[in-house]
Amino acid sequence: MSNITQEQVLKLEASPRFQNVSKQYVRDRASYLLGQDGNAGNLAGLIPKEWAKQRFIGAGITLHPNSQDYQTWASQFTMFLKGQDVWVAPADPLPEGTTDVDPTIDAMLASGKFDELSELTYALRATVIEF
Repeated sequence: MSNITQEQVLKLEASPRFQNVSKQYVRDRASYLLGQDGNAGNLAGLIPKEWAKQRFIGAGITLHPNSQDYQTWASQFTMFLKGQDVWVAPADPLPEGTTDVDPTIDAMLASGKFDELSELTYALRATVIEF
């Protein structure tokens, strides 16, 4: 792995597979947050105010999944990748049916990076919600 460059970030962001994986993690986090009902400290490891804000975001995604701008979410995911050691150099030549971003996406899935990115993005979006 090596540090991801701006050019590689843009490639990743433009990848339909990256966008689909990001979309799934956004939806998975929404489902997870809605399952945390706040009883007996069941707050997804967050302080009550942050849990409420993130749960509010998750409810909107769960209730209206097809009206979300998932491409914006994927862009925010890549914002957190800049300068990180996540880029995996593709094989040369590329195996048939793969792109040069597929090894990086596979490594990110295996390492739990998409979980981390969804948590960071929800936290970022929660900062603009006022209670």
